Amino acid sequence: MHARHTRVAAALCFAVALVSTGSTTAAAATTDLGCGADDAFHPSTPAPPGTFRISGPTGTCRSAPDPVAPAAADPAPRSSPWVVPTRGTCTSEFGARSRGFHEGLDFGAPVGEPIVAASEGTVVDAGPASGYGLWVRVDHGGGVVTTYGHNDRNLVHRGASVRAGDVVATVGNRGQSTGPHLHFQTEVDGNPVDPESFYQQRGAPPLCGTQ
Repeated sequence: MHARHTRVAAALCFAVALVSTGSTTAAAATTDLGCGADDAFHPSTPAPPGTFRISGPTGTCRSAPDPVAPAAADPAPRSSPWVVPTRGTCTSEFGARSRGFHEGLDFGAPVGEPIVAASEGTVVDAGPASGYGLWVRVDHGGGVVTTYGHNDRNLVHRGASVRAGDVVATVGNRGQSTGPHLHFQTEVDGNPVDPESFYQQRGAPPLCGTQ
């Protein structure tokens, strides 16, 4: 009974001390461990780290903060992968031609061969296009847009969200084309860039054999 009264008195001392100092926040965030003989220590003894002192009938006692769960760390940003847009043979590379500048990379492949999104993004155009017959254009964010041209069929619509490897069209021979193939184009900030170099810079699989 005496020990119980001792602990009640210590709790009252602790509450009075908090009110007198305006430490209402500390009262909500701490647990009174009592002023029994087991947890009393001499006033000259330094308080353990993470505790503070209160005075009670049997001596000076400790009040430890309630354990607080550590904040969860933000997940590391995940970069979207880049994949080869179709199975085929590279037949015409990016660069100057006798009849102008070729702004993409051609993959010779049979009509109907699936064409997949090179990376995650949003379809910004899917339909007829001058010279390309049918095309699909995907915005990947950060100023990067990919184009898939001369398609036989488009399988996505404008506004669709796609992930790397999702089928967006099939290889065709439409528009200004000399045979079934995919015209694959990469643009950065509106400017066509070499798809092979673009992939190499991102550690993506080689588009035309070993780089």
